[in-house]
Amino acid sequence: MSACGGLALTFPYPRTNPVDFSKFFPSKDYQIVELQTKTNALRNEMAAALVEQDAEKVLRTIDEYLPYLLGIQRYVDESIEKEGKRPLIPDLEFQWTSSFSRRTGTFFTFYTLAFEFLMVYTCRMISEGNIAASQLDSVATPADYENAAKGALARVKAAAGIAAYIHENVLPLRESLPYKRPPEVLKDFFRPIVLLYKCTAQQIATKQAAIKGMNRSLVAKLYVTAAKLLAECNVTLHQMDKDYNDFIPSLRAYSDGGSKFLKAVAMRYMAVDAWENKKFGTGEALIKEAHSYFEQALQSGVLSSASRSLAIRVDEEKTTIEKLKAQYEKENGLIYFEPAKKMEGVPEGKEITATDFTPYVPPTAVTFHVV
Repeated sequence: MSACGGLALTFPYPRTNPVDFSKFFPSKDYQIVELQTKTNALRNEMAAALVEQDAEKVLRTIDEYLPYLLGIQRYVDESIEKEGKRPLIPDLEFQWTSSFSRRTGTFFTFYTLAFEFLMVYTCRMISEGNIAASQLDSVATPADYENAAKGALARVKAAAGIAAYIHENVLPLRESLPYKRPPEVLKDFFRPIVLLYKCTAQQIATKQAAIKGMNRSLVAKLYVTAAKLLAECNVTLHQMDKDYNDFIPSLRAYSDGGSKFLKAVAMRYMAVDAWENKKFGTGEALIKEAHSYFEQALQSGVLSSASRSLAIRVDEEKTTIEKLKAQYEKENGLIYFEPAKKMEGVPEGKEITATDFTPYVPPTAVTFHVV
């Protein structure tokens, strides 16, 4: 996993051993044989694109492969409807190399089609997110950001939608899953992935609003919402089965450290807003809180999976927060006096000298009276 510009995520692709649909179920129907042959060829093209880690190419191969895979699914459904039973499908070995964990699951399953659809949708989700991150990472100036953000926002929303669809519709029942399984085949795992992509979308929209000059307090609220999404993701990851504590550490570090980083950014906006509205004590307190969250974010490992652009952004935020903290602490510690009011009885502009006062003359001797 890598976190690119604007804390957008990129993931490597999961891999499975391609299914040979000619062995998946036997058929003497030449149309079905032709469908199986074409589906096999397109699946192998997709496998090659996954090895190359080329997101655009993966999307193209998925667009070509998915209709044929759906054709296979229709054939299975029609066979069940006509004959009252499913075609003979052997207990196939299914190997899944995970994107989110160090484990590789090798197991036998009757749910080959379900896992194949899961593989395709997961790769599509990752492709949308990776392309969005690449678009954001290539932005050089705020002016360029607007154009890049529009396309990236649409792709991140698509990734979140695919993750939600997988979570709700694609996976088989939990109790039917193989014993040794990667996190991608866990239904509950896609809930935090939905939250991750929603947070990315929130950040893109928030940065767009900030560039356009939205009120600082509103920008801060948007960053707080993004931070809450990551915090919820972190809680969800830690609530999962202890058998899945080997999710790549950077995913946990990102959700934990990223939520604190976004809180720091939100507090910085609040501090500047309070300071400019002459609420100096509030401004100083908020910038100190921002600094505290920022230090926690660094300790949580927000940079453990950072790209160069994210490292630059974090460094810039650190410089800004530390500069404001020093300024607010210094200026809020100063005491200011209003100009003295005009004195009664003193003509304006007259210089007061010693001759204006009766001098004090000390006594030359002290006389004691004896009683």
